[in-house]
Amino acid sequence: MLTNVIIKNNIAIACGVEKELYRREDLAKIADTLLLFNNISSSFVIAYLEKDVVGISGRNLNKVNVGEILTKLGGGGNEYEAACNIKGKNIKEVKKELIEILK
Repeated sequence: MLTNVIIKNNIAIACGVEKELYRREDLAKIADTLLLFNNISSSFVIAYLEKDVVGISGRNLNKVNVGEILTKLGGGGNEYEAACNIKGKNIKEVKKELIEILK
């Protein structure tokens, strides 16, 4: 289950439920699925992978270089697929950092 989906400038950001743990592959599948919606060209899914580790999975069709963006948060990838793990922060803090980078 996801909560708090934001769509702005053809970029979707979806967040997992606080305190619920997700599998890395599920974040990737959700990010891929978001790209199927009309007018979504990039997507990011943020959720807990472990109790104190928040993961982000990013996907892109043509809008932004998700690898470059998630590298700024300590992750990596390429223009079309990327991911990162952030320890010691909550979903809300990570989402705020991601939005700042996307501006």
